[in-house]
Amino acid sequence: MKSSEARTITMRILFVRHAEAVEYSDYAGPDLDRPLTGKGRRTMKLVARSLAQRFDRPARILCSKAERARATAEMISEAFGGLEVEERSELNPGAAPAIWQRMLNEGWKKKEGLLVLVGHEPDLSTVISTLVGEGHLTMKMKKGACADVKLTSPTKGTLRALVDPSWVLG
Repeated sequence: MKSSEARTITMRILFVRHAEAVEYSDYAGPDLDRPLTGKGRRTMKLVARSLAQRFDRPARILCSKAERARATAEMISEAFGGLEVEERSELNPGAAPAIWQRMLNEGWKKKEGLLVLVGHEPDLSTVISTLVGEGHLTMKMKKGACADVKLTSPTKGTLRALVDPSWVLG
């Protein structure tokens, strides 16, 4: 997944579900303001370090405007030596597949290499299922999970890995 392999791949997407956040029922404020838990932060720092050891530096990191997604994206950025994190309201919870497709088309046209997208369930599973299984793949990403998808076109891809955050915890 490092240098020589990355040169031969047109585009890869690393889909990341935000780390564990305070439960909706336990938070009095707006959903977009829900923060990560201490456990979520600790786990995601380890996951982010592991990603930085396995992948080349991303071209961009995009996330929703939810605090939990932003904090997750910032930990990933830090692990890669600091990249700008772009908040995109289009990636907020409930994003339609067509919105995700626009993001992928945008990246495809730019031939970005590795693009990190930090979002929410069930949005992530839906877009991954559409890309790699024509909508027939049934899956659910756990909090802090990552999916590595190699795009073969703006609308089709190959799932290279789906990793639960427990893989870095041992």
